[in-house]
Amino acid sequence: MATIEKRGRSWCVRYRQYDEYGKAKFIRKSGFATKSDAMAAVRDLERASRQGVDVNPGQLTVGVMLENHFLDASRRQQATTLASRSNALDQLKKRPIYDMQIKKLRPETLSILADDMIRGTPGLPALSTTTARGYTSIVVAALRWGVKKGILQYNPCEGADLPPKARPKQVILSMEDMAEVCTVCAEYRPYFLPMIYLAAYGGLRREECAGLLWSAFDPARGSVQITTVTASASGRRVKKEPKSASSRRTVVLPKFVADYLKQLPHKSDYICAGDRSDSMHPNRYSTAIHKIQDEVNRRREAEGREPLPSFRFHDLRHTHAAMCIAAGVHPKVISERLGHSSVSITMDVYGYLMPGAQEAVAETLDALAGGGANAV
Repeated sequence: MATIEKRGRSWCVRYRQYDEYGKAKFIRKSGFATKSDAMAAVRDLERASRQGVDVNPGQLTVGVMLENHFLDASRRQQATTLASRSNALDQLKKRPIYDMQIKKLRPETLSILADDMIRGTPGLPALSTTTARGYTSIVVAALRWGVKKGILQYNPCEGADLPPKARPKQVILSMEDMAEVCTVCAEYRPYFLPMIYLAAYGGLRREECAGLLWSAFDPARGSVQITTVTASASGRRVKKEPKSASSRRTVVLPKFVADYLKQLPHKSDYICAGDRSDSMHPNRYSTAIHKIQDEVNRRREAEGREPLPSFRFHDLRHTHAAMCIAAGVHPKVISERLGHSSVSITMDVYGYLMPGAQEAVAETLDALAGGGANAV
């Protein structure tokens, strides 16, 4: 139990603090103007000490909360998520909010932080809206964690007006564009063709391509089984489980893709070995796809043709979804091929590619009804 006593003109609190072995020692905090202030601090001090935060709640900073939240998360989260959070903490340490006392925070504090990140400040470059939102969201998450653990009585930034979540614009390549990209890749960067085939004609994500093993390829059926992925964490490759249960799936490939994979030499255990004997690092995918785009556009310019629209490797997955929609594939099947957890996600992301769906239903019903012959 904590004790409260008056020392001189101020009040002090004597409370227990626990080390990493659970052993308790008593700590004294003084300087409370009234007995009521000291009593109000008792609960927060003991709860904070159980989390390893040995500070007066009035002096608790955002940085201390962020670090303790990260330490707690490190016990259960994957390396890629921790690497992303670690990078975010490194960026937030450069901002005034890191050393700001939590008692001084207001909801508008995070709005100002996000605006400064997007505009840029002296010595710090401007960040994208998505990145700025991610960093401010980590601050919110740390404060909510503090409330959940009893370190804070409430979240002072609850209800903060954060930048809207921006969804990158999808670039859908035509069948002709895809054919040309594949042809140029086969001539210019042949080692990258398996990745393009798997993304554009199988709907695989970048990390799924990077982690695809030859043992997951069924030549008889022409399918691949997604059981492991290779992601990037602070520049190093990390093997891990797919992002969700629905991401663990089997994708049947078009015959020409399956036939292509059958004739490939097995340079390593990985299908997408790149130009080396091991799995191609996920970070190299963006560079490779941009070089292929540049080569296609160089040839098109020489022929006086329009250039390709600038696209990311992930846009090949969007192109695959568009191909399936154009072919009339049922949304449920598309969702399964893409590894979405529900059809609603597929419809939210790609529903705009089905502009004539209502008209098609009306025409089908009209035909079933005999063009109005059965109408009363």
